[in-house]
Amino acid sequence: MIAGLRRRVRWRGEEVGSRWFTGLRARLAAAFTAVALLASVLASGISYVLLRRAMLQRAQDAVLTDVRQTLARQVPPELPPDTGITIGAELEEALAGPPGRKAVAVRVRLDGHVELPAADMLDVPVGEQFAKRALRGVVFQRVTRGGTPYLLVGAHVTGYRTTVDEPWRTTPPMVFVTANLHREAADLALLTRALVIENALALLPALGLALLATRQVLRPVRRLGAAARALGDGELETRVAVRGRDELADLARTFNRTAEALERTVTELRAMENASRRFVADVSHELRTPLTSMIAITDVLAEEAGPSRGT
Repeated sequence: MIAGLRRRVRWRGEEVGSRWFTGLRARLAAAFTAVALLASVLASGISYVLLRRAMLQRAQDAVLTDVRQTLARQVPPELPPDTGITIGAELEEALAGPPGRKAVAVRVRLDGHVELPAADMLDVPVGEQFAKRALRGVVFQRVTRGGTPYLLVGAHVTGYRTTVDEPWRTTPPMVFVTANLHREAADLALLTRALVIENALALLPALGLALLATRQVLRPVRRLGAAARALGDGELETRVAVRGRDELADLARTFNRTAEALERTVTELRAMENASRRFVADVSHELRTPLTSMIAITDVLAEEAGPSRGT
């Protein structure tokens, strides 16, 4: 008997444990937690994109503004002869001043030919198409090299006038500037780690709220389950309390109507069974009385017939 009780207790514990992981509560909690985590990740992703755009835009605007102001300040409206090299050196010195920047000034002819800088003069190489686009003003692009992001800027002054008929000597130089965006990349990496940690920490409160929500949802279901078991055990007067106007309240009202109909039907069947038993008892009583009389008369006749055969 003790062994059987242990087996039943073990089976009951396994059933409860299995129901915890595969039951409705676990599935609802997992769904609520997944939705909360998805919302948190989505909000973090949007925040990351907006902050990344703002940080890169700020760094980019700072470099572009510095390049434009330096060109406007260093390149005069009228270029005297033999000033290209001097202006180029001044531009390189002014634009390469901030940390993480490199600047190169190259000569430009009036026919549009641009002397591209050597590969080791800047942090990233300058393509021919990029240089041609820079002939029309200030252009830029973000480039990643060796895992480090850079901002490449090309600029050329277009609103100038020459003073002599020597295009090679009087054309202002084109400048190329590279700005290291390592600090911005490090800040973005730190922001990414912070958002990941934030989402991980938000998982526990989300799970707690999900369990609380599932408890509130499944409490009426458990009451209905207990009432159904009691109804199956023969307690036909079992009813459940109806709270609210949601689907669970409709289910509770349906259960109560079903229980009332079942109780009424069972009561009628029991009344019919009692009436049948009374009818059978009455019929048996009515049949028993004449049969008893007939048996008694038969016995008397048999006793009287016995002496008559003897004489």
